[in-house]
Amino acid sequence: MLQLTFQQRILCFIFFSANLLATALGCYGLAQVITQFGAESLALAFCAAGAVTIAGNCLAYLVGPFVGRGIRFVILHFALAATALLCLQFSEASYVGPAAFLAVFGLGNITHTANRLLAQRLISPFEAERVFPLLRRFRIGGLVLGGVLIFQLAELSTSINR
Repeated sequence: MLQLTFQQRILCFIFFSANLLATALGCYGLAQVITQFGAESLALAFCAAGAVTIAGNCLAYLVGPFVGRGIRFVILHFALAATALLCLQFSEASYVGPAAFLAVFGLGNITHTANRLLAQRLISPFEAERVFPLLRRFRIGGLVLGGVLIFQLAELSTSINR
């Protein structure tokens, strides 16, 4: 049996929950962008997500000397959770889907990097060989469960609308 410290359990939870939310929000946002603007607008939407990624990286670089890594980590994950709550609370609003799309595809790379950097800081090189594969499993589990969750919610939504 693999013994995990409290910090390692928290890391597993962070990897799982962040990827679950990112997958569910990404699928939802992508579906909303296609529904509202059509499939031909996807190239422009991904360009906008790339611009959000560049702006987020530049902002992180500029505030880096003033704001610690831990605070940036919390802000990124708070933005992801706030986007999920926004989608749940105001699902009928036209701006929610594109906002979810930009949040996940724009800030997703930064969030994933923040997770990896936190794991590298908290896990010693002696523990890395056994803990990083476990973190990868939790990440993949979050991705799979997020995809299953959003498709189940989509089926539930269509059956309610009928």
